[in-house]
Amino acid sequence: MDRAGIEEETIVIFTSDHGEMMGSHGSMGKAVFWDESFRVPFMIRWPNQLKARHEELLIGTPDIMPTVLGLMGLGESIPESVEGQNYVAAIQDQPDAVRPEFAWYYNAWNGRGLRTKDTACYFERGDRTGSNDYLFDMPNDPCQLENQARARPKQVKEFARETRHWMAGLNDKFIAYPSGQKLLDALPG
Repeated sequence: MDRAGIEEETIVIFTSDHGEMMGSHGSMGKAVFWDESFRVPFMIRWPNQLKARHEELLIGTPDIMPTVLGLMGLGESIPESVEGQNYVAAIQDQPDAVRPEFAWYYNAWNGRGLRTKDTACYFERGDRTGSNDYLFDMPNDPCQLENQARARPKQVKEFARETRHWMAGLNDKFIAYPSGQKLLDALPG
């Protein structure tokens, strides 16, 4: 970029589609709800356009395309059918920027859920795993070692309600394999 003279006008993004467990929680896989797999980097370099800083923006994979289009000045061209949101205002640190309260957890095989800055809640459904609910207090349990789902059923139901809302908004037709029930119907509450 330097030699080509396009350094100042080039957006460089470093990200990943998932993390790796590397033995954490006894897992070597990747498509799980633990933070080691779920949280991935999303770094943007764009000299003279974005100031260097750390932003705790809860951006999800569906938000990447509309946000990048927004950075390119194509925000008005994003089709309404796009499921993600354009968070350029938050990335540019505009005072009136909308910052999402939730990050969407999606596992193609057996689960859905949401993550806030303080709480992670996941609903696992499948033929081998059965039905499991997980709720973690992230500031006090960042390694996700103590599942609080049974001790805090009201909060689990609130997350289930919000997860159903997200699934409906994304037209998610996930099915719990053993019963044939839609996951929307199998969540608590």
